[in-house]
Amino acid sequence: MRHAGYLDWQGSLGPDESVPLRIQLIPQAVVTGTLTDQDGFPIWRAFLSLIRVGLVGTPQEHGVSVLSNDRGEFRIAGLSNGRYYLRMEPSSAPFLDARYTPQFYAGDDAGGTIEPSDVGVIEIAAGQTRAVHFRAAMQKGLSFSGRVLMPDGRTPVAAGKRALDVRLNSLSSRWVLRAESQPDGSFVFPHVPPGKYTLTGESNSNVHPGDFQGSHEVDLESGDVRGFEMKMAVVEPLEVSGVIVMEDGSKAEPAIVTLRSGFGREYSAETADEGSFVIKGVLPELQHFVRIKRLARPGEPDSMTSVRFPVSVLWNGRETSRSFGFEISAGSGHELKITLARLNASVKGRVLGAGAGAQVLLIPASATDAPLDFEGLPPAFTDANGAFQTNRRPGSYRVLVTRNNNWTDYQYLMQHEKAWGPVQLGPGENPAITLELPDDSTAKSPPLR
Repeated sequence: MRHAGYLDWQGSLGPDESVPLRIQLIPQAVVTGTLTDQDGFPIWRAFLSLIRVGLVGTPQEHGVSVLSNDRGEFRIAGLSNGRYYLRMEPSSAPFLDARYTPQFYAGDDAGGTIEPSDVGVIEIAAGQTRAVHFRAAMQKGLSFSGRVLMPDGRTPVAAGKRALDVRLNSLSSRWVLRAESQPDGSFVFPHVPPGKYTLTGESNSNVHPGDFQGSHEVDLESGDVRGFEMKMAVVEPLEVSGVIVMEDGSKAEPAIVTLRSGFGREYSAETADEGSFVIKGVLPELQHFVRIKRLARPGEPDSMTSVRFPVSVLWNGRETSRSFGFEISAGSGHELKITLARLNASVKGRVLGAGAGAQVLLIPASATDAPLDFEGLPPAFTDANGAFQTNRRPGSYRVLVTRNNNWTDYQYLMQHEKAWGPVQLGPGENPAITLELPDDSTAKSPPLR
């Protein structure tokens, strides 16, 4: 359902369609403003995006983006209430100094910053319009240039290949800068924030065996770098080895470790007795995410096994972002160390009238800016009798139940976050809870019995 000035509503009717249905529409919020350079001149055709606090760099960060007009003005509508960062992406802005790199709003009286900051948070309520002045700033940086060559040393054009994709992936933050090589393999990053990066060149971003890819760590902290050369190699499937350890030093349960790539490929392996594993056939890509699922015990339905999500993931000794993922390249080292917490708070329950496939989500009550970390809070699914079981750390949780997939609709759930009912889980087995599936089958706080 759509109505001008309000957020869209989507739902479904229950089995008794004669029951009157009352739909409460929520007025949309709007952010307007002007974008200027540090001298006060408008920046034209730059992208501006609002990203919820806590979602920067995650798969859920992509929100509404608009282009500034020739006066630097912009208007972002269709927003739900919440706390947001405002980001400017200048790649499409003509004639703009390269020192204006992607940056975040940091208040009307301050220049933009490379990383988001608390002073730049824009908090808006339903139906509210906020006006801001985004004063972009030139960022410190250096120039990095070189050539990417084929395995035999030939240029891409000499080998019959088109221009190659080249990117710089920051080792300390979520910076990913992209360029395209010339036919002779040359590339230029005219303005790079100082730091350490992984340089990757590839003939196809969605890699397949037989494509070409090269990767090398580069130090760009002390000055301009010119004449850098890197040879690519033929892409071949890799082996990723690792181990699962428990935070409290206890023995990890047998599990299935799955790597999911940014292009949706999945690779899995079962752990050995000591928690070690080897995942074969992994292709080198920019983003990979880890999922761990406990192996079903003899006679236990697969639907009753729990998904375990790590408190720490080390890739080649470096801590990774659970939400942003990590890059797997063809270079040396493919080692994972995954640390799990002991989820010793167990709860069973039933969703009345649900049958199989209803989803029960428990969100820590302490979560504020990002209560829906989709990777860390998977749902429990009901069986044919509406029963479910899940394990969590002891603590206070809010409960959400839905028969549709609305739990993946971040904005919809944020509209209902204050209505979610609390439940307290202690160590060991907890009293069973009974939930009622909402009549309209949409995500809302379920009554607890």
